[in-house]
Amino acid sequence: MKKIKAALLCLAAVLPLLLFSSGAWAQTEREMLEEWKEILSKGNIDAAFPDKIDRAKARFLMGLMRLAAGELEEARRDFYESIMNRPDFLPEETGFSPDILQIYGKIRARLIGSMYVSSEPVNGSVYVDEELMGRTPVVLENILGGMRVVRIAGEGYVGEERIVYIYPNKRQYLHIELRHDDTVAPKIFHDAPESGYEGRALRMRAIIKDIYGIKTARIYFRIGVEGDFSVIPLQKTGKDAYEAAVPAEKAVVGTLQYYIEAIDTNGNGASLMSAEEQFNINIVPLDPEPPVRRAETLRADMRAATPGSPQKIEAVNVIPYSEGVILSRSEENGVQGKKVIINVGAKRGVKPEDIFTVIRYTQVVKDFETGEILEANRQEIAGRVRLTGVGPEISKGEIIKESEKGAIEAGLFVRSRPGKVYGVSAKSDQAKRIDISWQAGAEPEIAGYNIYRAERADGEFVKIEITNGRTKTEVVDKGSYQQRLIDGKTYFYRVSAFNRDKVEGGPGDIIEASTQQDIGLYSSFK
Repeated sequence: MKKIKAALLCLAAVLPLLLFSSGAWAQTEREMLEEWKEILSKGNIDAAFPDKIDRAKARFLMGLMRLAAGELEEARRDFYESIMNRPDFLPEETGFSPDILQIYGKIRARLIGSMYVSSEPVNGSVYVDEELMGRTPVVLENILGGMRVVRIAGEGYVGEERIVYIYPNKRQYLHIELRHDDTVAPKIFHDAPESGYEGRALRMRAIIKDIYGIKTARIYFRIGVEGDFSVIPLQKTGKDAYEAAVPAEKAVVGTLQYYIEAIDTNGNGASLMSAEEQFNINIVPLDPEPPVRRAETLRADMRAATPGSPQKIEAVNVIPYSEGVILSRSEENGVQGKKVIINVGAKRGVKPEDIFTVIRYTQVVKDFETGEILEANRQEIAGRVRLTGVGPEISKGEIIKESEKGAIEAGLFVRSRPGKVYGVSAKSDQAKRIDISWQAGAEPEIAGYNIYRAERADGEFVKIEITNGRTKTEVVDKGSYQQRLIDGKTYFYRVSAFNRDKVEGGPGDIIEASTQQDIGLYSSFK
């Protein structure tokens, strides 16, 4: 080992002079070179130099020796071994001739690349093949080409690994968002409704807390005590507040079972009850009051095709969507008070502080023979009521706004949210685009609509658009900037209305549409 090191030390001192000298070498110099070659060829350089930087220098000097002896291919192999041992080793440019550096540089260019590494948050430790290389953001030069394992770690965060292929003489880019080193599951708080009503959407609320935020929250439910569970996502309605509604068509008389699951942004999951042990709610028949529809046929002398001839008309009393009615309004000393009682209680999922819109409506009168509408149905906002006390079936409320004095009276309808959206349709007549439209809701308190999209009819619907105004009833879906719609793919949509309090109504029917295939000139050359 000592002879090997001594020979290399002599090479380090003498070879630059020999390679820079002109003319023929002296016989003594050639004999010396042959003696060093014999010593080095018989020895084990890797064992003599356990440190990689020393080993890289030794291999480089071996390459210089091969060049001095005119053995170009052997010199290239030694230069290759030098770079493989320590990619960041670079000989000093002032110590060797340009020809030597050019040979060495060409070999490096075929082996070495670079990488820019960043993270969120910054200052993460960067390891390449478990060797610490710096802290983010950082440019890593002299990375050996091929598959490399890159790991970023930060205090309080989970280390993340990526496999990166380093291309010689090129720069790669890697960005990693670190997750908090969090093993604490979310906490779910929920008061189960005592019962629900047949044909009425069953609203459920939950408080879900997690220090780093919630990624997904869902309710799993089924009708009866057997069969698969359906899934509805819980939508965030405020800080830690989430809400969902079992669709009205699913609310049939019997037992509804459900449980709640939530997953935080770091992948920790929690559930309130489970598929084996669920909440149980009794779905009972809807109270017969108020009447859903009443129709009566009248006869009257009206002008028709033949003057003076009698014409039958149908007067249809169209009841708007509602959740209950005003049962009574308080009176003090002959003056109407602010207190009201409504026939909606905890069994229907309402809670104190809920806001209800009070609705007054008019009749629709239409021609009995032709069906022509002679007087349009009209809903008017009479005011707004905040619940102050909630019983099982009846609640107390306080009028917080009234359209005019005495506008709110017994018999008027109340609702806390808009009804279902009808007439939803979707179509596509070009690539990467789907047009969605729907009928404007009849509820005058509608402030806008939420549009949701899913990739499966039974998948999770994600909100993609919000429109403002009751009459804004169409949108164009082209996907997001990061992810456009895919040509020839089927997407599923549903639309729901929300009121001025951002309370969302029941979802409309799920409809589907497929984007067109791009048959343009560009696609034909792909």
